[in-house]
Amino acid sequence: MQLNAIELANALRSGIHRVILAQDALNSINVFPVADADTGTNLSMTLGEVLETLSVADETHLGSFMASVADILLDSARGNSGSIIAQFFQGMSDSAADETQFT
Repeated sequence: MQLNAIELANALRSGIHRVILAQDALNSINVFPVADADTGTNLSMTLGEVLETLSVADETHLGSFMASVADILLDSARGNSGSIIAQFFQGMSDSAADETQFT
C-alpha cells in the first residue's frame, strides 16, 4: 500500500474528526500525568488547527505536506497531549522529508 499527500490528508482528517468526537470520553479517562480532564480538549484543539491545511493537500510532495502539518501542530500545541502529538508528527515529518509517498 502506498499513501501520497492527498490520501494521507484524508486519513488524518478522518482520524482528527474521531478524536474530536471522542473528546469527552478522552477527558473522562485522563488521569496521567495530572487528572485534570483536559486531554480530549487539548488534542481536539491542537489537531483541529490542521484541518484547513488538510483540505489543500496536493500530490506534489509528501515531505512538504508533512512539514506543514508538523509546523502547525507545533505552533498550536495545547497541554501535554498536544505537545506529544505535535512531536510525533515532527518526527514523521523529519523522516518523510525526501519522500513523495509512504509505502
